[in-house]
Amino acid sequence: MRTLLDVRREQRTTLTVKATPYERIRKLEAAIPLMCEEQLVIEDQTSHDFCDGVYCRKFVLPKDAVVVSKIHAKENWFLLFSGEVSIASHDGTVKRIKAPWLSVTEPGTKRVVYAHEDAVMYTFHGNPDNEKNVDKLEERYIVPESKPTLSAPEIRMLLEKKQ
Repeated sequence: MRTLLDVRREQRTTLTVKATPYERIRKLEAAIPLMCEEQLVIEDQTSHDFCDGVYCRKFVLPKDAVVVSKIHAKENWFLLFSGEVSIASHDGTVKRIKAPWLSVTEPGTKRVVYAHEDAVMYTFHGNPDNEKNVDKLEERYIVPESKPTLSAPEIRMLLEKKQ
């Protein structure tokens, strides 16, 4: 059985696409379900916490999981509380980081995160009106985007490679 790391290696050699790093992240996001033997479902382990003026999102990522983030609309704090991950960003950079790690996420950021071990991550967002409706908060902090797509030749290539 192939692991997500195998898929990542194959993606480098089978999806040669001249595109921006952001476009490559979108292509990877669309290709992951097609390249995997089994449907991979990571139980949503996101939780939401609040204190005066601050909204905190906690996300738990199991070992060997790959997730693709949404596009961040505003600057916010990012904390890797535990674990070790590799993060590929829309700007083309890839960083392997080990907890504890604190950084600022810039507006427009989209990432692919691979967990080398179980990881716990937090983001912290200003919340001056103390809103607690998560859907409303996501409208504030996440840029809407359409579902990622692959071209017909890219889909055929992935399906042939899978067989």
